[in-house]
Amino acid sequence: MKRIACQTCHIPYQTFAADLVYDHASTGDTVIYDTSKFLSNDPLDPKKSIYGLTPTIWYPAIKEFKGRIVPVKSLLVNYWGDLDEMNNVVKPIFLWKIRELKKSFIKDDNGDGIPEINSFAEIKTFLQALKGKDKLGSPIALHPVLVKGGFLYQLDRRGEVEKIKHEHAEVLDFSISHQVMAGPGVIGARGCKECHSKKSSFFLRKVLVDPYDEKGKPVYIESWERLGIDKEKLNRLLMEQ
Repeated sequence: MKRIACQTCHIPYQTFAADLVYDHASTGDTVIYDTSKFLSNDPLDPKKSIYGLTPTIWYPAIKEFKGRIVPVKSLLVNYWGDLDEMNNVVKPIFLWKIRELKKSFIKDDNGDGIPEINSFAEIKTFLQALKGKDKLGSPIALHPVLVKGGFLYQLDRRGEVEKIKHEHAEVLDFSISHQVMAGPGVIGARGCKECHSKKSSFFLRKVLVDPYDEKGKPVYIESWERLGIDKEKLNRLLMEQ
């Protein structure tokens, strides 16, 4: 009980879709994707839906907070910003400045009908455009950057796209308090192997970390990676020794 918060086991999943991605970067308008776009009622396979279960079910991400494992509802935010190199702070660029730029070079790589900023070529072209001026004659950004999927994208000294980790690009996590369960629905109610097995929905559940990679495909990690567990320890936890 000192290691795992009560809600981690007693809130095993949520039944209603929730906002998961806010994309301010691709079109200049806010495009919102909910959990049904990237998650499914199968915690091990976001592309698969388990027959007979409510299709909108999704499983929370799991993280460590103040020494305890807790469930969270993640929110991924993509946006263009202006980096202040003195204090390493990213100031978001007003969306009207993004909307007035030509975006014909942005392709819809994932086929959902909405173009997305994801390839290095698209990011490079946009970063170069953001060095220009807006319709009022003011610079759009002195040091333009893209914040997406845990990384900050900027142009290096050679004018090529550089991808680095940045605290402003981290996933935003919100605590979960609804749909508390008791009885057989609680994680672990069916025994130790519910979590400690090769098909563990606890350690192996997929967590979205980037809505689209360079080819437009979503990027996931598994819960054990978010918890900072190494492979050797994971094998022990999954009873594979």
